[in-house]
Formats: sequence, C-alpha cells, structure tokens
Amino acid sequence: MSKLLLKAYFMRLLYPKLKGNAAKKLYEVFVLVLSIIFSSAIILWDFPNTPKNLDFDEVEFARLALDLEGKPYTPYHPYATGHTTLYYYIILLSFKIFGITNFALRFPSALFGIIAAASLVFLVKEFDINKKLKTKLILFLPLFLASTRWFFNFARFGYEATFLLSLEILSLSFLFSYINKDSKKALIASGIFTALAYNSYAAGRIFFLLPGIILTMQVLKTRKYQDLLVWSSSFLILTLPLNMYFITQGTDKRAVQQIFFLDPNLNMQEKISFLYQNIKKYILMFFYKGDINGRHNYPGKPALSPIQIPLLLSGTALLIKKAKELKQPILTFLLWSIISLIPPVLTYPWENPNMLRSFTILPSLSFIFSLGVFAIHDITKKFKANIWTLFTLILLANTFYELRTYYVFQKPIFSQAFIEVTPLEKLYKLGKLKIND
Repeated sequence: MSKLLLKAYFMRLLYPKLKGNAAKKLYEVFVLVLSIIFSSAIILWDFPNTPKNLDFDEVEFARLALDLEGKPYTPYHPYATGHTTLYYYIILLSFKIFGITNFALRFPSALFGIIAAASLVFLVKEFDINKKLKTKLILFLPLFLASTRWFFNFARFGYEATFLLSLEILSLSFLFSYINKDSKKALIASGIFTALAYNSYAAGRIFFLLPGIILTMQVLKTRKYQDLLVWSSSFLILTLPLNMYFITQGTDKRAVQQIFFLDPNLNMQEKISFLYQNIKKYILMFFYKGDINGRHNYPGKPALSPIQIPLLLSGTALLIKKAKELKQPILTFLLWSIISLIPPVLTYPWENPNMLRSFTILPSLSFIFSLGVFAIHDITKKFKANIWTLFTLILLANTFYELRTYYVFQKPIFSQAFIEVTPLEKLYKLGKLKIND
C-alpha cells in the first residue's frame, strides 16, 4: 500500500508538468488502476474463506441460479420469497466457468465490488466542478469506499448489493457524460444501466427516479425534450419483461411483504409510528447502534468508524459552506441518499436498521468523507499540512481500523451467522441444490 501511495505522490509531481488532456488522462488512468488494486487487495484477501461457511440465503441463491439452467428466460423467480433473476443468471455463468463451488457463488459479488469502487472514477470525472477539487475527489471517493467495512463485508459473500451499486454508479456516470458531451450513446447507456438496476435487487426498483430527475432538470434547461424520450425508451424496453411479469403474474410479493404502508391491518397512526421508529433507528445506526445481523455487521456496532464520524461531521459543514461551488455533486448525492434510504425506512421496524438494504448510500458517504478531509486540511493549513499526506494518513488509519474490526471482532461470530458448513460442491453432489416443485 505504501508503495502505491508513493507512486501517487510521483503522479502528483508529474501531473502539473503535463499539459491539457494528456495530464488529465494519465491521472485518471493511474487513479483507476490504483482503485482496482486497492479494492481488490481488500476484497480478495483470504477470499472466499472468510466467511468460511455459507449463509442459508447463499444456498438458496445457488438453488435459484441452478434452477434457471435449461429453461426459457424468466425475469422473476418465485422461489425463496421471490427474486428478479438477472444476478442469478450471472451466478449461473460463474458456476459454468469455475464449477459449483463457494468461490463461484461469491466471485460475482467480489468482482462487482471492485467494479463499483473503480466506477466512481468515471462518475467524479464527469462532475462540473473546479479542476483542482476534482483532481482530489477522483482519488478520494473510490479509496474511501473500498476501505469501508460496510462496503467490503458485502463484497465477500454471495449477495447482489455490489452488483446493484455498480449498475447505479455506471448509470449516473453515463448520464453526466451525456450532459457534458451531448452524447446520445451515453444517454442510451445510462438508460440501459438504470434498467439493469431495476432488474436487480428490489431496492433498485426506485433508483430510476434519480437519473430521471437529473435528466428532466437538464432537458428543461436545454429544451431537448426528445432526449428524455431516448433515455426512457432504452429504460422501458429493458424493463418490459419484468413489468409484464408483474402485470400478468402478480406483484413483487417480496416487496409487498416488507413494506408496512401496504399492510391493510395497520391504521395510519401505526404506520406513522413505524416510520418515526425507522428514521430514528437509521440515524442511530450511523453513530450509536448498528445492524445486529452478524452477516451484515459486527452486531450492534455503529455503521461509521470513529475515524469516519468526524469526517462526516466536518464534511457536512464544508458541504453547506461550498453548496454553490459543489451544486451538481451535492444534488446528486443528496437525492441518491434519500432514494437509498426510502426502501429500508418503509420496512417493518423489527427488521431495522438494515445495512444491506441501505447499502447504496455508501458513495454519498464517501463523498462527505472526502469533504471532511478538505475541512480538516483547512484547519491545519497554518501547520503547512499537505492534503495528500493528510488523506493518506486518514485512509490508512481508517483501513487499518475497519480491517481490524472485521478480522478480529466480526470474523469470530461468522460461525454463528454463516451456519451451512457443507461446501457447495458437496451439497450439489448430494442433490441438495434442487428446488422441489
């Protein structure tokens, strides 16, 4: 890690001596490679042996994926409370490549975790902000994301949270590329990735609101109303099979079971009470009492580390101060945070706080952590502190703290959270991965 950071300093020396696009491209490529290496090192260390055993849901995901083989394409599978199938086709492909093993089941999650961290480089480079500020943010965001235990924990076993997050980041990256370059190809790509997010984890079903709002604001400014139609068309075409399934076969029963506002047995007063309880629980999740599920978190530990909390507070203060200068990213991350928290806040209070369902808030937090570094740097300027040195020290401290929490404290409780001790290949040989119709 120290060698990579030394190379980062070398790049900072080299970067000003290059001119125009050459400097910009070289720096972006360097940060992209560094993000991939850094996130890969964290996610793939002792992979997939930590956690050693399988989670009950992982076994069900394997069954669902294998059940798709040899059948006509279906966008939704009713097994295990019902799931959209996009991610399970990817798991099936992984089984074809690597065999039916724990590694194959978990590898897609790890791969998309690495892609999600790296994709932040493409998103930040498209923001309309000060060049010097962008130079820093383009490095800070991916590395803060990768070093967060909340992030790399879910990248290490077979859930689709990282898949959804990577799709959302790529959707926004292409959308801002369209805004900057007026590229119809980028606009269509944004619609495609938004549609893929819709076809992914249930929380992605409302993500389309974010690119939809941003694009509508842009269209109202440029009066290119046909562009809204182009994006909508690419989105609607790819979501049509799933929507037709819901229309003809019934609604997403998983979502209906989880959202308390749809419960006819609750009166409005009870629903408002549940909403208040959830909002309170999610505020406390960040600072006081986190998710108690041992698969998601070290039970009860706050979602933010003692290093991240001051970064969040100081970053929020700087965000307010620089609201005009950072208008585009602030609006994006603020709306993204709200949309990320809507699904979990609307689920029953006894299932909250839930760090899996609120997973896509992480890029927004990484943005505020980055601003926190700027705020601390402003305070320490009189000591002639270098912001790159400051960021390196904070990043290393946070990475060490998060890895220590994961391997020293969270790892020992995995034996209670991941209870299927039989490897996937043995379960398959024993015929225990078949769905009984």
